[in-house]
Order: sequence, then C-alpha cells, then structure tokens
Amino acid sequence: MDKSEEKKKMITSSSIRWWRFIIAPVVLIATMSMIQEGTFSSLKILILLTLSGIVYLLWKHRRLKFDSKNLYIKRGKEETNFPLTNIISIKRSRTKVNGGRYWILIYSDEIKQERSLRFNSHFNKDFFNAVRNNNPKVVIWEHPFFNH
Repeated sequence: MDKSEEKKKMITSSSIRWWRFIIAPVVLIATMSMIQEGTFSSLKILILLTLSGIVYLLWKHRRLKFDSKNLYIKRGKEETNFPLTNIISIKRSRTKVNGGRYWILIYSDEIKQERSLRFNSHFNKDFFNAVRNNNPKVVIWEHPFFNH
C-alpha cells in the first residue's frame, strides 16, 4: 500500500460472511461421506445443493467501503468504485429488518445512469460527512418519511 493512499473505512459490516467457514466444511464432509457410502438420495443432494448455494452467496456478499473521495463496492475479489460526488441521495428505507432499517443510496454511474444501492449499516456518521464534504447538494434523509 502506498503511503499516499488513504485507508478505506467500512460502511457495511461483514458479520454474516463468517458463516461460510462453518457451512463449507459441512458441505465438503457430507459430500465426501455420500461418495464413500454410495448413498445418493434426492433429499441429500437437494440439501447439499442448497448449502452450496448459500456458501456461494456468502462468498460473494457485497461489502461497502469509502475514503475521502470514493465509495468502493467489493464482491468477492472484484472491486468497483465511484466518486462520492456522484451520489445523489441517501435515504433511510421504510421497511424494517430485525429492528433496523436499510439505507437506499442513489448515484449516477460513469454513463450518467441512475443506480440504487441498498445497504444495512450503523457506521454512517463518517460516511455522511465525507459525502457532504464532496457533494454539498446531496440529500440525506435520516428519517424514512421526512427529509431533514
């Protein structure tokens, strides 16, 4: 890492991703035992395919980071970024999941097309300040029904 490169801060926590390290060995051991015993029932195969899909989704789970100039979207090993000046609005969602609300971020991409991004986070103060510093026109709705 270059000394002039700024450290990226996390917006979304990756707390759900650690489950892949528990589920993946279970899938591997169950598959090996099925091959060794020669028992291939449709229920076992369905369960293994479902667990394999969950491992894949957890491996590709999206993580958001930011620095003073850019927002980084990371899925697996691939990372895309766009400037904080491209953010149009950040709004708290109306729906609740486990007592918390999602955030809806609307930004324009490199071809000036509006895109939206949903994320769940409790680490927003530094991110909101960085966005306001780069884009004073941004609309940040802290309440799901009223613009403050």
